Amino acid sequence: MSNRDPEVLSAGSSRALWAPILLEPIIGSGERIAVAVVGCNAAGDHELLPLINPKTASACFQEQANYVKDVITLTTESLSSALHSGEALQGWEPPLEGVFLGEVQEVEASSLPELLHLAAPLSSFLYREPSGRSQHSNRPVKAAWGQQVQERVLEVNSRFSQHFNVSVHLGNHDEPVKFSFLSTTFAANIATLAPNRLKKGMEDARAKLWTLSLLADAPSFLFRPETRELLAGVDVPEDDPKQSRIREATEELNDEAQRRGIRVVQFSSPDAVAKHILDRALAA
Repeated sequence: MSNRDPEVLSAGSSRALWAPILLEPIIGSGERIAVAVVGCNAAGDHELLPLINPKTASACFQEQANYVKDVITLTTESLSSALHSGEALQGWEPPLEGVFLGEVQEVEASSLPELLHLAAPLSSFLYREPSGRSQHSNRPVKAAWGQQVQERVLEVNSRFSQHFNVSVHLGNHDEPVKFSFLSTTFAANIATLAPNRLKKGMEDARAKLWTLSLLADAPSFLFRPETRELLAGVDVPEDDPKQSRIREATEELNDEAQRRGIRVVQFSSPDAVAKHILDRALAA
């Protein structure tokens, strides 16, 4: 949804705002999922991208699927109307109870569609990129850790390309489960923890721990990698006072991971993660 041709937005680079739209499926529970992302700029342009397609909604929410679909439609229409009328993003009032505007972030963007393309997988692991999407040459924000790690590894050995971002069906789950890296001996998911996005980072990390644990439980899966790791990227300098919050968060993840037979490994840069994956893969 946009009030301008997207091509107009692709020339040059400018400051833009983006935020996830959050839904609390059980009102009052505190558990929230991102159902859409929104981006807008100072020129008054805006874009909205739903994160949950009908098939995913049916698989995840079952009898509540139609309700979730209606909530997404009503919410995105309400926000689009507010932005079109000139209302500030932060001033939008959600039309329904249990819907919230997530953290608003300011970034450098070459175009709003490309900004949302990168923001979508950062906001929800349920997002599935539509097939046939055209590739954009410009990157509006710094590439996510997972993308940087993949690029570093493939620079060293391109044959590992088949092991990145692998989606497989496990057990009775209708939707495929995605892994950052998957081979017959090694499975890994990459998660990043930053002080200003710690809650979202922990939600993402726990979801990725869960997908790694499914490998051990899937009855009909052809192979079960002996080594399963959550590779935690810590996006904060060692001497930063906020480092203690990250340390507490990684300790929580370690406790959960040990119960699931998964190892958590902490890294300070994508280069270090790439080296670790190369070491694991080449040792197999």
